[in-house]
Amino acid sequence: MRDKSSEEGLLSRAAAGHPIFTRGETAPVLFAPFATRHMHEFGTTREMLASVAVKNHYNGARDPYAHFQNEITVEDVMKSAPVCHPLHLLDCCPQTDGAAAVLLVSAERAREFTDKPVYVAGSAWRPTHPYLHEKDSFTEIKVTRMASQRAYAMAASAPPTSTARKCTTASPSPRSSTSKTSASSKRATVAARASKARPR
Repeated sequence: MRDKSSEEGLLSRAAAGHPIFTRGETAPVLFAPFATRHMHEFGTTREMLASVAVKNHYNGARDPYAHFQNEITVEDVMKSAPVCHPLHLLDCCPQTDGAAAVLLVSAERAREFTDKPVYVAGSAWRPTHPYLHEKDSFTEIKVTRMASQRAYAMAASAPPTSTARKCTTASPSPRSSTSKTSASSKRATVAARASKARPR
């Protein structure tokens, strides 16, 4: 990300695509409508959004490889500079280069490389459009749910409750409402809990 010119990196995407719908669509601009809609549908508060940044900084402060290694408060987030409503500076992630690798081999050869192999029971992926005007939901990433359903079916097992619930939303959210569907209420309740989570 940092080694690319503005013409090759993520900033170039802000100038690509539709001249009206996608102009200036950087990451904060892309995610802000999701947060706004989540607030509208579920009653998510600005403090709940801020608590996600607080949780992430809490974890980062304990990770020697984290870009940011300092703890912050909800008040810090709320007082930081606005970027794209309702997101403020401390809600947003830094531009960070990183790398990770997984050695993928057949189950028969796994023990040649480690005495603690992790076996893949199922995998799946689903493509989607990146642009906001092409989305049909602003409160969930449907392809994530669809891909996970395929992977669980491949693994021939029902999704674990904790994992399934955590995957249903990418934003913090609120209290459940009797006027919402059961699935929506579960997403709201679980997301609110996730925003307060702390590592064990």
